[in-house]
Amino acid sequence: MSLKFKVLNELKENRGCFVSGQYLADKFNVSRGAVWKSIKSIRDEGYKIESVTNKGYRIVSENDVISEDEIKHYLKEYSNDINIIIYDSVDSTNNMLKRMFIDGIPNNTLIIADEQTNGKGRFGRSFYSPAKTGLYFSLLIKPEFDTSTAVLITGVIAVAICRAIETLAGKHPGIKWINDIYMDNKKIAGILTEASSGFESGKFDYIIIGVGINLSTDNFPDELAEIAGSLNSDISKNRLIGDILYNFYKIYYSLPDTEYMKEYRKYSILINHDISYNIENVTYSGKVIGIDDFGGLIISNSNGITTLKSGEVTIIDF
Repeated sequence: MSLKFKVLNELKENRGCFVSGQYLADKFNVSRGAVWKSIKSIRDEGYKIESVTNKGYRIVSENDVISEDEIKHYLKEYSNDINIIIYDSVDSTNNMLKRMFIDGIPNNTLIIADEQTNGKGRFGRSFYSPAKTGLYFSLLIKPEFDTSTAVLITGVIAVAICRAIETLAGKHPGIKWINDIYMDNKKIAGILTEASSGFESGKFDYIIIGVGINLSTDNFPDELAEIAGSLNSDISKNRLIGDILYNFYKIYYSLPDTEYMKEYRKYSILINHDISYNIENVTYSGKVIGIDDFGGLIISNSNGITTLKSGEVTIIDF
């Protein structure tokens, strides 16, 4: 744990009170100069730290600043696996990672942005990503497993998001197959998984997992106003990102074990509901009776039982 993080944590634990520089130096067995450098680094990240002669330092406002050290703290044993890059604004975190891959970024690179000016959704749609009210990040992984196992990745991150929200916010999210997270019948988060594979190797060059979560957004465009919602919880962004990724890696490193699909089915909002879906420009309807271990949607209709591997569905009896 870095000195900067230790100092920041001490200030947070004594929120509203001054903490002397000498106390911090003695506690962490460092010089006053080292404490001052840590305070400066914390301020550079966006935290507002008040300093008063003969009193010390006091955290005034953290504004839920995204912090690499704090995220890694919540990642626990996976903290050394990840390379974190933080931006104020990007066009799209997924697109940024694609461009950076060409320059040779390492495996497990995470990009986080406060705002996306051209956030990406499925089928060429956009993902509304205003500043300050959402959480937008993408993770690039270079898996060793073959392409058949890679289809599990969207399900892994969906379960990780639901676990984190349920644990931290005490709320009950649900997964709308394939890539949306719902709460109170409204979409609060979206997932976009993109990949590049080698034709000859049959292996992936990379998989990029993009996540957008509406934390407190309440001014949606007209076309989203009826279907989009927000988490509306006071969880810190750092804790939420850290917990999501902790849960992601916990499952990811156990693949191809599909034990986590039991949780996916528990979180599913489609099972036992009537849906409509499209195959080769023909619309069908049926009842979802289950989800297989590879994320396929098992549907019963007048033609029998079919398993939908990809596509988009609409819930008829929501």
